Formats: sequence, C-alpha cells, structure tokens
Amino acid sequence: MRIRDFVLATIAVSTGVLAGCGDDGGPAAPSDLYGQYTLQTVNGGSLPFEVQQPPGSEILLGSVTLKLGSAYDLLLEYRDKVGTSTYDESGAWSLFAADSIFFGPGGEAATYRGRLAGGVLTTVTPDGLILRFAR
Repeated sequence: MRIRDFVLATIAVSTGVLAGCGDDGGPAAPSDLYGQYTLQTVNGGSLPFEVQQPPGSEILLGSVTLKLGSAYDLLLEYRDKVGTSTYDESGAWSLFAADSIFFGPGGEAATYRGRLAGGVLTTVTPDGLILRFAR
C-alpha cells in the first residue's frame, strides 16, 4: 500500500461511519473553535512518525483548519522512498454533543469523527493510530 493510500485510509476513515446520528445540524459551534490545529503527535509519539506501510514511510507534519460555514481543510505532509508528498483534503465538519466533531471529505456525508476539547482535536483511525492536533 502506498503512503498516499495509507494516509487516505488512516485519515478519511476514522473511528467509524456515521449511522443515524440524529439532528444533522448539531449544536452551534462556538467561534473559538475556528482556526488552525497543528498535528502534534501520532500514537503519543513525536513527529516525524514512521508508519508501518510501506516500510520507511513517515508522517512529517499536518494541520486541520476549521473554517466558518462548517468547512475544513486537512493537510498532511509525508515522506516515502519516492520523496516528500502532500495529502490535502477538504470537506464539511459538524459538532455534536459539545465535543464530538464529524468530518465529511469532499462534501460527502460525515465519514469519520474525533473529539474537540480545550483546543485539542484528537481522532483515532481504524488502524488504531491516535492523531492529536492542537491550537
């Protein structure tokens, strides 16, 4: 599996697919949630973080920007045997239950989620990677 595919699988499909989450609008997002969050750790370890597939590939840095109007941009830079590349994803986000945040890449229905509290955004991937972003 190429690193780009790994990043897509890791980021774009997190702790689960939403199924019947109730009110699609969710609570209103406080204005202090908007802005850029920078990737701090992966599985509690510092960056760069070596991923298992393909061997020798590393996540170098990343960020998530929550924008007005429920839009977001995700940027990850990674390095593999070919060189350094960037993964860029955009979509819509929604906040539920005060600290659960859901992401829908490319305008799709929400497909992965995380927790947003105290200026820290944490997601857990299906592969068990814990990605921690902070303001």
